[in-house]
Amino acid sequence: MENSAQDTKFHEDNDSLYRMPMKIVPMETAMLRRGRLIKNAALDPAIELFRSGENGSGQMLLGDFDNDKGHHMFGWPRNEDHPDLKMLRGLARLSSYDVYSLRIQFRDLGIEPSSVEYLTLSAEKQDSLRLYMQVFTLPLMSLVYGDGEQQSGKTDDIVDLFRDPDTDVARQNLLRLAGSLKVEVNEIPKFLDDFADIYLSLAYFQDYVDDLTPKLIEMIEDLQGLQTNWQLRQDPHILNTLNRVESELNDLLASVTSRFEAFRQHSDRMWDSITAAKFQQIRDHVISSQKTVGGVLCGLGIKLNSWQERFPDADAGGPIARVEMLFSEILPGLDKLAEMERQGRASSITA
Repeated sequence: MENSAQDTKFHEDNDSLYRMPMKIVPMETAMLRRGRLIKNAALDPAIELFRSGENGSGQMLLGDFDNDKGHHMFGWPRNEDHPDLKMLRGLARLSSYDVYSLRIQFRDLGIEPSSVEYLTLSAEKQDSLRLYMQVFTLPLMSLVYGDGEQQSGKTDDIVDLFRDPDTDVARQNLLRLAGSLKVEVNEIPKFLDDFADIYLSLAYFQDYVDDLTPKLIEMIEDLQGLQTNWQLRQDPHILNTLNRVESELNDLLASVTSRFEAFRQHSDRMWDSITAAKFQQIRDHVISSQKTVGGVLCGLGIKLNSWQERFPDADAGGPIARVEMLFSEILPGLDKLAEMERQGRASSITA
């Protein structure tokens, strides 16, 4: 039972945008391998060694690690960098913890995961994204199976479906698709594997956008309520900060949402006259955006989730407590998220 619970916890963390189980990286220190990498509300990376509803969370900020602390806590050499310390310095630079961003960031940092299976969403998570996937796979389904009943109910496993098409029309259309892509028919499953993974990543991020949107609306309502508070209205600095945070949060989510809409439009047009070059262009575009999209959504989600946990309803906490959290946890790092999104949009435009 314990192993089953541990497996479930690992998959939940491995599927998350906000957490990374430390066992996926080759750490030598056993205590660190049992933790998970997170970011606090100020977006400072930390290893969470335990979490308890009663006792809170036991965290070690990555920025606090050095040879001396490692020596006292884990017996690391005092006068030279332990390999795990070098690893932690690299992990401190991660912008988000989703498997898609980690594939790119690990490669950039020269980190080899303990197993390639760790950088894959669980079957349960993939299953939960099926409805999102249909938005992106529908044009391909229409191309191969047509728009009628032949297509109904055929989106459960798109790769397996096209490995063994069950209609003559589908087989003929797959032959045409292979010709357009300039590949052999037996290479179509490889193309579809790439296709499924790319669009699964879009479905994954879209799921987080849909989760964060109502949370943002609620937080904006809270900020607007604070602006009408008679006591806070006397302080121009507080009012300016409230306006700034509201504007930046709105802009961040709106910008990411518009990028997803652009992805969908480019993808739909791709199927009008599909070629290998067109698919490769879309694939490269999506992959190049994963790191910044993941980073922005991770930071935005951490802040919105923290606010919702601290103030779940109008009666939780007063105006002063909300303003204090605004300055201590919401504002720090917000400018970095805005800059990350500006860079992401700039690279999208030039791609």
